[in-house]
Amino acid sequence: MNHISRIALLTAGLLLSSVAYAQMTIDFTWEKKHRCSTTSPEIKLAGVPAEAKKLSVTMVDFDARGYDHGGGEVAYTGQAAIAEGALRNYRGPCPPSFYHDYGITVVARDAEGKELARASAVRDFPPGVKKK
Repeated sequence: MNHISRIALLTAGLLLSSVAYAQMTIDFTWEKKHRCSTTSPEIKLAGVPAEAKKLSVTMVDFDARGYDHGGGEVAYTGQAAIAEGALRNYRGPCPPSFYHDYGITVVARDAEGKELARASAVRDFPPGVKKK
């Protein structure tokens, strides 16, 4: 293999690994039943690296950062979503009289716990209510 072929192969490998990291996405939708619940919403997954063995999930309330909503960790076996209710250490959105913005982050990890990819999504709760 000549020098130019090696450089092209190395560049292609770097591009593929960075693209895989950049393409992981998540999506979720709040329902009324999630208010003040310990049942986590379904979290749809896309672009999870094939080497991933577990998914770590956290939720942040951007309007009450000190409140711990927990999260959890689930095994990853190629599924397209984290099932509703799969997170054992989870407390759902429970804003007082107006909405809050909530962010869910999923981190894909290999068998040793090394981070392979990360994706986040932000939704307001309750949906469609304007912040006062």
